[in-house]
Amino acid sequence: EQLADISKIYINYLLKNGPYALQQIKNLFNNYEQLLSQNILEKTAEKIAKVRCSSEAQEGMKAFLEKRTANWVS
Repeated sequence: EQLADISKIYINYLLKNGPYALQQIKNLFNNYEQLLSQNILEKTAEKIAKVRCSSEAQEGMKAFLEKRTANWVS
């Protein structure tokens, strides 16, 4: 029961994140082994920069500054 409660807390945290950002981090994790043969720091930095420049990130920052929930949070 305790594990289920803790899991729900973390799931709720994840659901508050932008869908595009979550998609990109899942993609990074899914391709981790492939990225090891490449420069993983460079690829990670590229993904982070791409996500931070997205319209989703702009909405998230705007929501934060306006003290409201982002439009993807139900």
